[in-house]
Amino acid sequence: MDIVGADFNNLSSIIDISGQLVNESPLRVGGGRGNKFDSAADSPIITMGNIPFIPGSTLKGALRSLAEAYANSMGWKVVYPYEDKENELNDCITCILFGSKKVASRVYLFDSPLKGDVRTGIRTMVAINRVFGAQQPKMLYILDYIEPNSIFDFKMRIINLDIINGENEEWKKKGVQIMNFLISQLKEGIMIGSRKSTGYGLVKLNDAKYVLKKLDNGEMKIIKEGSL
Repeated sequence: MDIVGADFNNLSSIIDISGQLVNESPLRVGGGRGNKFDSAADSPIITMGNIPFIPGSTLKGALRSLAEAYANSMGWKVVYPYEDKENELNDCITCILFGSKKVASRVYLFDSPLKGDVRTGIRTMVAINRVFGAQQPKMLYILDYIEPNSIFDFKMRIINLDIINGENEEWKKKGVQIMNFLISQLKEGIMIGSRKSTGYGLVKLNDAKYVLKKLDNGEMKIIKEGSL
């Protein structure tokens, strides 16, 4: 059986999307409990060389969840959980976009480091007993977060899917439709990180730009670039 989306034996296009992610509410992506002794927080925010960043895996997970919800809403089969093993790859457009055990991802999300000064805050939280609806005794904890209006560098790469000029194959048309939806949601704002249900983690993509490159005489050349 031919696997839909397994087209990486040829390189038809590369699209690089860049911009700035701005958190409009406090942002918290934890780096694990007890890994920083100089922090008052119980689970400090994740850093790289003392610079906070948004992991590419965090962004990719959030976008994949949105893509699956969109595909379901459009009536396209999303093979998750994998109930139909026989048609797992041919039916699952989000698997084709974001990868599975049998086909590589064509969407790459890079780590987004914080630009400029690091502005963090600390908040003391309390666990709530869900039975009594009151404070759980001896369950105070401290969380740190990145202050709103911080700026992160954003970069995404899309392989073999021309979302700028469109595609002709049916599965690629669906892929283009989903990716354009995801970019529009990034510009409007998506929720990432922890404590989303309490308003943390709203980030928006600003100043989004693209560069479309295609193979020409053995070299990748810029075909088109502009704003999104």
